[in-house]
Amino acid sequence: MLTSGQIDTVIACFNALVSRPRPLMPLLQALTADGQAPDEAALTEHLRAADQTDPVVNRLRYLLVAWDASDGDWTAGSTPNTKQRRERIYDVLNVGQSVRTTLDDRLPFAPSQPATLISDEFQRWYSHEVRQKQDFYWRHYKEHLLAVRGLGPDAVQKLDENTNHVLERMASPERTDAYQAKGLVVGYVQSGKTANFTGVIAKAIDAGYRLIIVLSGLTDLLRNQTQRRIDMDLVGKEQIRPTDDIDPDFDYATDPHWDRFISYGGRPVDLGGTRIVRLTGAGSAGEFRSLQHGIVSLEIEKRVPKLPLFDPANLPFAGARVLVIKKHPQIIRKLIRDMARIGRQLFAEVPALVIDDESDQASPNTISPRTTGAKRVTATNDRIRDLLKILPRGQYVGYTATPFANVFISTLDAEDLFPKDFILSLPRPNDYIGVSFFHDLDKTFDDEEQNVSNSNERAFVRDVPRPKKETDDRLTEAVDAFVLSGALKLYRIRNGTPIDATHHTMLVHSSSLQADQSTAAKLLRSIWRQTGYDGGAGIARLRALFENDFLPVSQARGQALPFPPSLDELYGDIAEAIRRIENDDGPVYIVNGSDEADDPDFDLRPVWKVLVGGAKLSRGYTVEGLTISYFRRRSTAQDTLLQMGRWYGFRRGYHDLLRLYLGRSEPLDKKGKKTLDLYRAFEAICRDEEAFRNQLARYALPTDGSKPVKPKNIPPIVFNSHPQLRPAPANKMFNAQLIAENFGGQWIERTGLTKRDVEHNASLFEKLLATRPPSPTKFSAKVDGVGETPLFDAFALVATHKEILEVLRGMRWTTSDLLSLELGYLSGEMGDPAVDDWAVIMPQLKKPKRQWEAAKAKFACVERTWIETPSGGRFLAFSDPKHRLVAECIAGIHKNPTLKQSGADLCKERRGVVLLYPTKIKGLVIGPDSTFMGIAVLPPAGTITTIAKFVVRQTSHPDAVVVNVPSRATQTPRKKKSSKSR
Repeated sequence: MLTSGQIDTVIACFNALVSRPRPLMPLLQALTADGQAPDEAALTEHLRAADQTDPVVNRLRYLLVAWDASDGDWTAGSTPNTKQRRERIYDVLNVGQSVRTTLDDRLPFAPSQPATLISDEFQRWYSHEVRQKQDFYWRHYKEHLLAVRGLGPDAVQKLDENTNHVLERMASPERTDAYQAKGLVVGYVQSGKTANFTGVIAKAIDAGYRLIIVLSGLTDLLRNQTQRRIDMDLVGKEQIRPTDDIDPDFDYATDPHWDRFISYGGRPVDLGGTRIVRLTGAGSAGEFRSLQHGIVSLEIEKRVPKLPLFDPANLPFAGARVLVIKKHPQIIRKLIRDMARIGRQLFAEVPALVIDDESDQASPNTISPRTTGAKRVTATNDRIRDLLKILPRGQYVGYTATPFANVFISTLDAEDLFPKDFILSLPRPNDYIGVSFFHDLDKTFDDEEQNVSNSNERAFVRDVPRPKKETDDRLTEAVDAFVLSGALKLYRIRNGTPIDATHHTMLVHSSSLQADQSTAAKLLRSIWRQTGYDGGAGIARLRALFENDFLPVSQARGQALPFPPSLDELYGDIAEAIRRIENDDGPVYIVNGSDEADDPDFDLRPVWKVLVGGAKLSRGYTVEGLTISYFRRRSTAQDTLLQMGRWYGFRRGYHDLLRLYLGRSEPLDKKGKKTLDLYRAFEAICRDEEAFRNQLARYALPTDGSKPVKPKNIPPIVFNSHPQLRPAPANKMFNAQLIAENFGGQWIERTGLTKRDVEHNASLFEKLLATRPPSPTKFSAKVDGVGETPLFDAFALVATHKEILEVLRGMRWTTSDLLSLELGYLSGEMGDPAVDDWAVIMPQLKKPKRQWEAAKAKFACVERTWIETPSGGRFLAFSDPKHRLVAECIAGIHKNPTLKQSGADLCKERRGVVLLYPTKIKGLVIGPDSTFMGIAVLPPAGTITTIAKFVVRQTSHPDAVVVNVPSRATQTPRKKKSSKSR
């Protein structure tokens, strides 16, 4: 192993290689004063023996990740994140085979999931040379994320790449003609969007932007949280409190984490950086108010008064003003008024950046011209427009996890906020816990029963009310789970697992009304008083929950995390958890705008509490340490419901302890005749979210050098698969109508069927099977390149394109036009669909419970969950991943040379695939002939390059934001086609 002195030398060497790799051993020799530099053999031995926390391993991991993704001139055209790039790195470092082999074993390159980028053409100004010339704030921010925030090198490198995408599509701050770019960044709920836009701000200030305005949402909680993050991670100690002798009562004088604020070791302006002037601060006292006598603080200085601020003679010497304000029209108006007092001409010269956090909330215009008869806009939308008018060099970048309202904004209104220049969809972080964590999206359980090992639902979701016990709301059980999970966190810390247990919280969210929240808090306090954790019934409940729930789930999902063999080993941890929960005014906090509210300040003190709230605990606010969620709040807007899911995010070291108590039959009306299954609602949202992102990927920047698709040329590709939900509130829906779409190589799986048409649809397939009798076949393939694994048995036939079109045209759905776009494509409305014939595959089960008789044969039926709707009904999904894999090989979408089948080879050019699933409603028998025809259709990729065609529905008001007519997803008949509900 290397000595401590040699380790210091190696680290110094690595620090000298941050910008690019260079020959390693000569640099090590030059930095070693006593001539005892480690040779390659010593370095190799150390890398092989050191653990993951070793400073040499950590620093080298960071450098390799950065070099793997770099775009410097030293790369010699090698492709980022490939074996080719890694070999290029080794060549430039000039290291031998032993070092190369060791690094490949210990620190292999990781092909990363790229972001999806839809972009207009732009002036390329943000080059590698520009970034290298001035990177003061970005460089320090990056190091802060690694050393203090604990982000891994992969995550920081991905942040670097994605923030570059944003910066390069903004206008150059030195551009002589004013250009205002508008873009949208789409992330996931609680997935690090603040870290992303803080990185954008850091790079923007380095590049020359001198006014940064962050519109941080509608609540004080969210504004304060955002202000603190920017102050802590970017502004820094030296610019919050310039000297120890001035202002001892500064913003963060009582902040227990002041030591975690970024420090530059001196004033940035003295160290080569730009001076940051904070115009807002922490807490309510730091909110923006009209500057009045302090208005000069907003006036940006010029070194050469006769030249504009954006001139290179002025820009590097001007300080940057940073404001974090609530997205309230009156606050934005105050800011605009102060700017106007200084002079519109000055601000016409200021390179500015406006970050709109939660940009789908309040920002879009929601006034329909149908109701007003004239073009009017909402107050917040109007104020943001005014702000951008006074800042012609102001770049607008919206951030959201629910972008549906943003893509419905008119593209024809130049003053509105449609992301005309780019849409960036961020990839899901590797260890992020999102909607899919709690749902079984790719599982059908046809040949196996659900259990905690194979089902996310069984492992992490608890139904409210409990099945077969309609009076059991499980609230006491949820409180028990909160205590038990807290104790298990403490147990893991005692046993060496690095869990951050500063905060441990439970969320109770069942109503938007403050009176209901107050009642819930009283009930929870009553439950706590009667828990009996000091012995008897309380311990008996915890023991049953431990043995029947937490123990089996953690054994299946805990990834070898420490877990006690019995509850007896947890008694001390349970007592400590109870002490922490009861500390500071009892176990329950109300988080709302009422007088009795006690909003948790996660920044100032540890919080181990049950939090009862509504809107304040939605929309962008991070509930730290959230482990147990009890959620019964209903909403019929997808974006609103998804934003209330605060249980998403990062749960390192305790993901197996998460529990989600969800209402399964929540009333939507006063009489309770209409109810909403929240678990199915969130599952539908998850499917629609993935479908939206997949559609964005189809429009992404082309890799073949062809002209990119502009965001304004994209129809509103928003999906809606739950009959009781709509993508966004009605007043945010846009007026585009999709009239044709390219389905080449795309799965078509619609599930809106009706009970009244069961026999009709079945007869269509009975006729096909009688004409083309299917043959039994078996599919198999190599798994991980080893052996031959059976995939599934099936019946298969080949039918002509005409025969399948006749069947698809004849099928009856909940709406008559449900397959209209698909049939249009297959009929050649967009050109040759490249289909000569179809392979129809009917997968068979190992032990079918029910069967369908047709064409003198019996076929296995699958069972699927059914959702009843006023106009019919729908299933969640039909197809299985292994069935889709075989279909994609047959259709030529994927190549798998190990795929084998008995009988005639089905693989052929210009052949599509229909997966046919005779389907019964799970748990229900409505008659011997009640077999639904579930289908999943996959056309070949084809050669049509056009993705879609769309028109404006209201030609008299082409720029209007209107309430859309009922869509096919709402399962109600209508006359016109709609694109948004697919």
